Amino acid sequence: GCGTQLSAAITVYANPYPNASILGKQHICQGESTYLITKFDSVYTYQWLRNDTLLTGANDDSLLAKISGNYGVIVTNPFGCSDTAIVTLTVDPAPDASITASGSTNICQGSTVTLNANSGFITYQWYLNGNTINGANGQAFAAGQAGDYTVWVTTSIGCKATTINPVKVKVNPL
Repeated sequence: GCGTQLSAAITVYANPYPNASILGKQHICQGESTYLITKFDSVYTYQWLRNDTLLTGANDDSLLAKISGNYGVIVTNPFGCSDTAIVTLTVDPAPDASITASGSTNICQGSTVTLNANSGFITYQWYLNGNTINGANGQAFAAGQAGDYTVWVTTSIGCKATTINPVKVKVNPL
């Protein structure tokens, strides 16, 4: 009859929430690339973005990035729950290395000419005819041998460059 009550136990499951995160360099030098990586789980799906724009075909747990921007990854579990992580990647310009001579590069045997690299770098390494000059790691170098001098410089964030045009020193006999 009337008044019969039915009851049933209902179990509610809380689906696990994906916890998105991104690992990888946040500064790279011009011409370099870096992998941005999120935690892998075979049941998750991934979608990468740059500057809030979906990157077509970027559906893996990692992304090779080489352009400055805000990179994000949307991680979705099989239940449709998703989480997003964002990092900013900065591509720093290559340094501009140059050399100026303090005087004539046409010198007499036994003399030197001071070669000065431009300032603003944390390391300098001088080369003669493409070979490392041991101990020559200052901004200035006293050149006394004939040949082509170049310098490699490094910025505070690790970007490196060398001079495009070597400075040619000519040594004349006495």
